[in-house]
Amino acid sequence: MESLTDILVIGLSILGLVVAFMLRMAFETWQFTRNKMHIVTNIGRRGAVDPASARPLEEMGLRVPSWRLGLRDYQAETMRVLLRTGFVQRTADGRFYLSPEAYDFYAIHCDR
Repeated sequence: MESLTDILVIGLSILGLVVAFMLRMAFETWQFTRNKMHIVTNIGRRGAVDPASARPLEEMGLRVPSWRLGLRDYQAETMRVLLRTGFVQRTADGRFYLSPEAYDFYAIHCDR
């Protein structure tokens, strides 16, 4: 009977770890989606939709992606992903604007 109890404890422990992992992944997905909408909305509302109208992040109320010690900076991580995928573009002088695809996304989902 003792071995059955051990198996039950191990099984419940594994189940708890799986649930914790799934909750963490759901939270990170929610954070990414929330920050993507925030970033795209801030850039779109300021009219930064091409290189000529690009603006610095600070002017748009956004943080520049940088390495930080401590808690995760989900906005900076989201910005890095948006830059890497081309959703947000950067000019040679460090200003930012929405790609045409991102502007379409902004016009449909964010401009309310």
